[in-house]
Amino acid sequence: MRRANEARLYALTTATACALALLAGVVGAPTRAVMQNLVFDQYQRWKPRPSDPNLPVRIIAVDEESLKRLGQWPWPRERLAALVNALKNAGAAAIAFDFLFSEKDRADTGAPAGDTPDDAFARAIDGAPVVLGSFVSEAPNGAGASAKAGFVTAGDDATKFLTPAPGLWRPCPSSRSTRPASASSTGGPTRTGSCDGCR
Repeated sequence: MRRANEARLYALTTATACALALLAGVVGAPTRAVMQNLVFDQYQRWKPRPSDPNLPVRIIAVDEESLKRLGQWPWPRERLAALVNALKNAGAAAIAFDFLFSEKDRADTGAPAGDTPDDAFARAIDGAPVVLGSFVSEAPNGAGASAKAGFVTAGDDATKFLTPAPGLWRPCPSSRSTRPASASSTGGPTRTGSCDGCR
């Protein structure tokens, strides 16, 4: 009797493992990626990675505490200019903004030309190691942009596997004119045609 129960348990365990393996192969890659991210996030909640003060990367987050102390988002570009200047003076090797500066600062309308909040921000990032965000779009919307970097690949042409993205929302001209670099934000790998998104 005991051997029969063990045989049934073994068969059930094996069948369950095979069914799960088949299900994992049938479920699409995007669903698997979402599940992997959810599991990883839960692991981080249960046992977060300890913070090492010797690591060279620091994240300055716009979190609830910042919003309570400094006011609602978006903050004035003059405040962001002050942040860039403080980081430059602290010796930051690179400063990356994960925001899209696609519109002018709200206070720009009443300021004299050359002395707007956007101009202050542009002066702060001029010559600084700053990367501003941009956003790729499926909707084509204008002139092209030049490539900032290339990629070396081996094997098949990688562009066959990229999603076409003929549009690109970039920082407004006052920020863009002096920026040394721009990085795109997207939900996946894309092939851009690009365009100016500042309205």
